[in-house]
Amino acid sequence: MDIEAIENKIRNAVLAKRIRISEYFGDYDKLHSGYLTRSQFFRCLDQTIGIYLTPEECNDLLHKYDVKCNGTVNYKHFIDVIDKRFNPNEMDKDPSLQIVTAPEILKDINPEMDPDIMKYYDTIMKQLSTYYKYHGTDILTPFQDFDKLNSGTVARHQFYRSIICPVGLSDKMVSMIASHYAVPGKPDFINYIYFCNDVRDRIKSMETDRSVGPSVPYGYWPPELPKSPEILEVIDKIRNVVFLRGIRMPEFFKDYDRLHSGLVTESQFIRGLNLACGKEANLTEQDIQTVRKCFNTPDGKVRYRDFCDLMEHAFNIPHLEKYPRAEVCRPPNGSLFKLGTKLTGAEEKQLKTVLGKLSHKVEKRQLLVNPFFRGYDQKEAYRRLVSKSQFERTLDYLGLSVLPMDFYLLCKKFGDPTTGDINYIAFSQAIDKEFSGFKVDSLEPEILADEPAGISPEEQQIGFKPQPRTRGGKVDLGELLGRLRHHVLVNRVRTVDFIKDFDPLRSGRIPISVFRRALSMIGFDPELTDAQFGALVKGYEDPRNPGHIVWTNFTHDIDSVFTIPDLEKKPNVKVPLSEIYQLPKVGAVNAVTFNPPERVQFEALICRLKERIGQRHLMMYPAFKDFDKYNNGHLSRSQFHRCLAQLNLEVSEKQADLLEEVFSDELGVDYVRFLDQVDPQQKPEEMYSKLMNEIHQLNNSKKIHEQGATSDINCILEKIKTKVYRQRVKIGDHMKDFDKLNSGRILKANFRRAFDLDGFELQPSEMGILEKVYESCKEPDFVDYKAFIKEIESIFTLDHLEKYPQVEVIRYKPPADWTLNTLSADEICVYEESLNRLAEQVRKKQVQLFPPFEDFDRLNIGSVTQSQFHRVLTELGLQNVLSLRDIRVLAQRFLVKVGSGDNVNYVAFCDAVHDAANMEKRIP
Repeated sequence: MDIEAIENKIRNAVLAKRIRISEYFGDYDKLHSGYLTRSQFFRCLDQTIGIYLTPEECNDLLHKYDVKCNGTVNYKHFIDVIDKRFNPNEMDKDPSLQIVTAPEILKDINPEMDPDIMKYYDTIMKQLSTYYKYHGTDILTPFQDFDKLNSGTVARHQFYRSIICPVGLSDKMVSMIASHYAVPGKPDFINYIYFCNDVRDRIKSMETDRSVGPSVPYGYWPPELPKSPEILEVIDKIRNVVFLRGIRMPEFFKDYDRLHSGLVTESQFIRGLNLACGKEANLTEQDIQTVRKCFNTPDGKVRYRDFCDLMEHAFNIPHLEKYPRAEVCRPPNGSLFKLGTKLTGAEEKQLKTVLGKLSHKVEKRQLLVNPFFRGYDQKEAYRRLVSKSQFERTLDYLGLSVLPMDFYLLCKKFGDPTTGDINYIAFSQAIDKEFSGFKVDSLEPEILADEPAGISPEEQQIGFKPQPRTRGGKVDLGELLGRLRHHVLVNRVRTVDFIKDFDPLRSGRIPISVFRRALSMIGFDPELTDAQFGALVKGYEDPRNPGHIVWTNFTHDIDSVFTIPDLEKKPNVKVPLSEIYQLPKVGAVNAVTFNPPERVQFEALICRLKERIGQRHLMMYPAFKDFDKYNNGHLSRSQFHRCLAQLNLEVSEKQADLLEEVFSDELGVDYVRFLDQVDPQQKPEEMYSKLMNEIHQLNNSKKIHEQGATSDINCILEKIKTKVYRQRVKIGDHMKDFDKLNSGRILKANFRRAFDLDGFELQPSEMGILEKVYESCKEPDFVDYKAFIKEIESIFTLDHLEKYPQVEVIRYKPPADWTLNTLSADEICVYEESLNRLAEQVRKKQVQLFPPFEDFDRLNIGSVTQSQFHRVLTELGLQNVLSLRDIRVLAQRFLVKVGSGDNVNYVAFCDAVHDAANMEKRIP
């Protein structure tokens, strides 16, 4: 009998019963030698498998696995052959082996199964696998709920209850599936493990068989750089270290680049590269020179910025936010895992022998190696590293000691090139077949640039081929800018806020890629096409620095919809209205652009609709408004037709198409524009504008009436000096507040404001004269306030008096208020005559003038009102001497300002009368 058929018979029985025969044979092998006697071997087969082997089958097995020297059977070899067919690790070593699925086992058990039934069964399982994959169904858990003993089998009725049946799966189909996975010899029990594994294998095959898209280049590589094997090897070594350790490469070079040019010298580049990852990447002098030559420039400098970009995008795509559908190629498992330095051929051969001996010891003694090393890796973060002393101590503790030369090879192979520590995870996986610390995928060969792979430079740079969004064509830059201004104005967006952060040096220039990213952030709707963006780039590209955009010019043109820049320097410039930048919706058509026949037809239709609406007094707006749920002034075509039908406005299909062509845009039919033409409403008058115009006219009609204003600068200065002397006003404090730079000059408006704060009640004409006198020679709009302050403060002391100690200072005495009163020539004659007559009468009758006035002066301010003055003269009997005109002229001569009224200084009046009469003053 064929030995292979016997092995398949035993293998199918073992798989059906889900038993591990190695444990049964191991009970007889106390010394773990791997050998049993013949009686023990066949006894274990009978007890374990539970099937009868004929003498011929036993002899065939002994002929293959019997060891003739001592009469024992190599059961280890037998177990490996039986279990090898189901071991994925062994399948990788021996591709000739095939995985046996559950249907194949069942077919081996029932070789007379109908092929038509198997075809029908495959169709059902394919549909089930598709359904489970689409819904992400967990098919194993419902069966495990009934399998309390974890035997891998459930009863038939439990299988019917646990299987997840999609719509269309009949009971007959479920019964057929259950029959396929029935346990041999026990038809009432179903092996659900086989069913679940079969479904998972089918799902996995569906994922692997699906069509794969165009290949994406592995990693980012600029198209302008050469792709030689030497450069690729060095760059891959550096970027793996940079990616694993999170090194920020620009930080090691930018201090050398003070001008931010992206260039450094060769020595600076070598110094920065050694400092960044020279030790970690184990770079040699030849590796550094290879990188330097790759990024070298004709003038002897190195483009470190391009090198840093290549490192930062090692496993990424530049500007990934622009390509949301791009599939980034991740590195395969284990590609970044690097052990120690390379070994020579003799060292590799010697190391393989050492690892083989250690692996044999571990397998024979069933050692768990990793937990003993893991105990030393708990003080810090999980580094997967131990020191050499800890590594040697653990090997000695496990009884795996090696010779010093072999230990040196182990440290060299599994040691970290930077710190010298040992990677115990890799060592454990190398000697322990049961332990899996990491997985290494097979690396596919990278597509070189010179190979005809059909990859464009753009595709090679960004990692995939972007789909063109629109067809190319000519773009009107003026129209495009108008659309952009409309979007900015309507949404109140300041473009400068989105762009200036990308220009930290405020140079006014940014790269083209950054400019596109900023435009995407602004949110122009619809999004700019490639042709439109190309027109913007062509219009605002920097001629001195190609590849960069002068973003300040762009924001200046766009943000001009709000206001004019530097408007504070041009107060007389008229700002245009913002409404001129608003454009109609995209797709709106003006009837003026129609040809004459269509225009006549459109105007006739509008006149007919307007006449019908006017005759029937239709309320148009509420009917259209009821359909406008979004309140945007637009309706769909069907809603527009329904409104016209409800209002009995009969239009033909051709006329309706004409209306839609005129009043439709990107949002639908603009019924507001339609109603403005067919049913125009009288707009309410804007009362706010009318009221503001009336207020402006009223303010312009008002005239300032000045009282007591003088045109003599000396009188104005005397008035100011008098108030400063009497009220002790610090006149320069408020003026200095407006002169932050202490230049001695302030604006005329601030000069007037300071006078108002100090309380000087000067008339506008007097202020104009004062500003004209002290106007600055260099700047006509400014006043030299320090010269003015110097003139006013001269009433207290002379400037720089410490330099002239012998100068006699004349004390300033302000004149009386009444002395500032002026009279005309006729009034002066009347004043002198009346004063002489009054003095003669007082001298003759010895009239006491002062006491009667003093009786009316209750506050002792030395003045009385004009009526009181006239009353006192009447009571003294002097009305016969003085006429009303004389009294008025006398009162005007001695007039003083008290508050808001005009009083008469009776003290000065009495002194003048006594002087004219040659009498002593104020003596009874």
